[in-house]
Amino acid sequence: MTTIAHDGDRDIDAPSDRITATIAEFQRISGIGRSRIYELIAAGELESVHLGVRRLILIDSYRRLLARLRAAATETRGREPPMGRLVSAEATRAASR
Repeated sequence: MTTIAHDGDRDIDAPSDRITATIAEFQRISGIGRSRIYELIAAGELESVHLGVRRLILIDSYRRLLARLRAAATETRGREPPMGRLVSAEATRAASR
C-alpha cells in the first residue's frame, strides 16, 4: 500500500500496483467530486473504460493530468493554478496559438 493523501487524522491508501479505480474509489483517492470526474472524462482529461456496467478510471491518466497541471503552474512563473480550475488540453492548445 502507498499513502497518497491524508484526510484529517487518517491516511488514504491505494495499492501501488492498481491501474484502475471505480468512480467512488477515485473520488476518495483524488478528492475530486463525482460531477467533476465525469466532466474531466468528457473533456478527455481522464481516461476510463467500461467493464460490464462499471466505469473504471485509469490511474495513469490521473498521473498525466497532474503532470500537465504542474507543468502549467511552472509555465506561469511557478504560481499554482487556482483550485478547481482545470483547463482541457484542447482549450490550452487553442490559447497558445
